[in-house]
Amino acid sequence: MTQNDRFVSVRAGGNHIDRHPADRSQAIEIVDARLQNPRKIFDTVADNGAAAGIVVGGRPIKPMDVDLRWVGGIMYRNSEIEETGLAAGVLGHPALGVAWLANRLGKNGVTLEAGHLVLAGSFTRVVFANKGDTLHGDFGPLGGVAVQFV
Repeated sequence: MTQNDRFVSVRAGGNHIDRHPADRSQAIEIVDARLQNPRKIFDTVADNGAAAGIVVGGRPIKPMDVDLRWVGGIMYRNSEIEETGLAAGVLGHPALGVAWLANRLGKNGVTLEAGHLVLAGSFTRVVFANKGDTLHGDFGPLGGVAVQFV
């Protein structure tokens, strides 16, 4: 999600964050987790230990253009459906994770600034890719995102 203005008075207790002017875009997070001894999920999240990249695309939308809870996605690997999901799978509403982040950062005197890219959370499981694979996230009328691994 990119934003045109700062977040102000963001509250996690409701959908207040939706009234801010930030555009929402579709994205695929590239995860790179080559571990010998598997870690617990909170270890990976806590140290950002699996982030390798982000592919952003689709049609940017304004917060009130669509009920984000009902945004669906289909993840393809080489034209085969691997995962499907609904954005409500992210804490009930994807804005709630962003509100939590804004509130948490605010306690430390940090704010989300214009131009920051924030991932609200995934509503599908990880789809693994190998050299030569193409991953495509189809978000219906909101567009799609694709990446090929060479």
